[in-house]
Amino acid sequence: MQVIRQFALTLVLLTVLAASASGFNSCSDPIQLSCTSYYTGSNNTGNYNYSSYPFTQYPNGMTGPEAYHRLTIVYPALVTITMSPQNQTQDLDLFLLSACNNTSGLAYSQNATGSEQISINLNPGTYYIIVDGWNGAVSNYTLNVNCTQNTACAAPVYTDLFSNDISCSSARINCSTSVGYTWAWAYRSLNSASWTTLPNTSTYYSVLSGLQASTTYEFKCAILCSNNTWSAWSPAQQFTTPSCGPTNNNCNNPITAICGNTYTGNNGTGSNNFNGYYINGTYNAETGPEMVYMINMPNGGALTLSLTGLSGDLDLFLLSSCSNNAVVKVSGNAGNNSESISVSNLPPGTYRIVIDGWNNTISNYALNVQCTGTGNGCAPTASQLFASNLLTGNSARLNTTYQGATSFDWRYRISGTGAWIDLNATNVNYADLLYTLMPYTDYEFQCAVYCNGSWSWSSSQFFNTSYSFNNEPCNAYELATGNGCYPVIGTNNAANTTWNPSPPGTCNNANMRDVWYKVQIPSSGKVKISSFPGTMNDAVVAYYSGSCNNLSFSNCHDAINGDEMPDFTIQGAPGSWWYIRVWGYGGSTGTFSICAQTLTNLMEDESRSTEDNTTIDKGNDAKMEAEMSSLRLYPVPAQEEINLTTTLATESNLTVRVVNMTGQIVQEETLLNAPAGELNTTIDISQLPSGTYLLRLRSDGKETTGKFVKM
Repeated sequence: MQVIRQFALTLVLLTVLAASASGFNSCSDPIQLSCTSYYTGSNNTGNYNYSSYPFTQYPNGMTGPEAYHRLTIVYPALVTITMSPQNQTQDLDLFLLSACNNTSGLAYSQNATGSEQISINLNPGTYYIIVDGWNGAVSNYTLNVNCTQNTACAAPVYTDLFSNDISCSSARINCSTSVGYTWAWAYRSLNSASWTTLPNTSTYYSVLSGLQASTTYEFKCAILCSNNTWSAWSPAQQFTTPSCGPTNNNCNNPITAICGNTYTGNNGTGSNNFNGYYINGTYNAETGPEMVYMINMPNGGALTLSLTGLSGDLDLFLLSSCSNNAVVKVSGNAGNNSESISVSNLPPGTYRIVIDGWNNTISNYALNVQCTGTGNGCAPTASQLFASNLLTGNSARLNTTYQGATSFDWRYRISGTGAWIDLNATNVNYADLLYTLMPYTDYEFQCAVYCNGSWSWSSSQFFNTSYSFNNEPCNAYELATGNGCYPVIGTNNAANTTWNPSPPGTCNNANMRDVWYKVQIPSSGKVKISSFPGTMNDAVVAYYSGSCNNLSFSNCHDAINGDEMPDFTIQGAPGSWWYIRVWGYGGSTGTFSICAQTLTNLMEDESRSTEDNTTIDKGNDAKMEAEMSSLRLYPVPAQEEINLTTTLATESNLTVRVVNMTGQIVQEETLLNAPAGELNTTIDISQLPSGTYLLRLRSDGKETTGKFVKM
């Protein structure tokens, strides 16, 4: 009856809410699972909300009650979900959703009987797992969730793929991943056995031509990541080309036109409905067949139409409705001369573009459509803005439902603050803020579209990031290790004191409000942890080994040589876990940032080891020497310039980026053909405001990171 279908998508780490024994009767009261959850339950006490899942191979017949579960993803990771019914004769199926409804499907498993399994890579966000009964099936079941940190190049997910600008012979395919330097593409008709590979692109889209009309195609993409490795292929997404015949070419069933596109065709494939048009006189003898296009201008604005490539006398008409009496403007040049219509201030509405043949003329043509919003109404309204993916606490997607624009600009800030933080413009109607936000914080954002030669900003829309759930060791956020330091913003606002393990007595623990992180020691046996100030600028950190419910205290650190946000290096057995406890000195609360990065060859002469296998920075001018084997920044703190020393194995082109604590690149320079050996250079930081910064040094796809303070 049913088969397994799995979407292989991409993610990095899964941190989820602790398992709860409360009910699972609806989306508002789901079972909350953790990354290592082993849950036993039954769908017998669930609701009968969904009997179909349109995204599956067998969408109907799910008439049993549903059991709801929720996962919250913090970093990307490979997640495997296994569900086994206790009664093997009862057919329970498994569904993974990006939102709590039956249409937001990401993956599913639909075996006829027995266990179901989904293995999927997911991006940060909140996801829902539904166990539902086929044909009224009811059974107890076990649900096992496991995740593995994925440091490889992650494949695009199904929801990253979409198509637009679809005509009967062409389409644009898109893969809107937030990472990737090169995109690879393949497509085929739905019934074809072999894929057609396209040339790689440096943009997130590719244009297909030479397609067959009235045909369903599927396409997939892969990306080349910053570590110079290719991802696996994404799942396939589909689109269908329309017919090029007369059924699509009349006023009541037109071809949809989109701003910025060019449409080629021949009016001989159209139908003859209008022989005359009425505007300031009558255009008669338009007895040839027509091609009719429809364009939606929800915000009104300027519209320019160009008809070129003519071999005969075709004329061009713009209609405000499906009537030859509703002519807005006409271009009726004689012979095979091109036609053009330009209207500067159309009211919002839907318009018909008609190409008609004078005196029975039939000709090939190329129709180009250009439009912009009006100066008075082109900016999106606040009601057209919304934020999503907020439950990670430090990430969000900014969205607009505004239509008719081809470019979008974005800016955001903490509500009530002065300066806006500008983001890069996008060609899609959303922008991602990944790992840069403060949990439990009110934000506002705006969107602008390009109108009449300038950008026009919307009014503000508001959102609030969720509170971080790392209040206990078993809910610790995992810090991903890698070549560079990529701080995660955290907060101990509203946190409580953890009593198991008890507060350490060797560091200040007055009114202690702690949050937890964990890190797995990489194969090098060494990992560097760095902390940075936010609204909290004096932190205390303790370190533990063992499992989350049986921790062994190692040591704690307060200010180290005047630095009140401790940095440290942990040396341990590869694969072992360390737990990091962070709180504010004297009971202080606020935001901070923390990161982990892999070390390879620690310079023992630049650091001192402690009995608990941690290494503490010496501070001052030597503070950054222990951070990595090949990067030294001094003096710390700095005023006008920072000195950088590193050792290069070969001649290299280097990129130096200075990044502030909100993740913005505030300064960048390139060093070309830097010779092999020791490199000493000076970076001018005189124009930077006072504060804490990261310096990222990148060469040949590898990156190392240092921290400095500008006075």
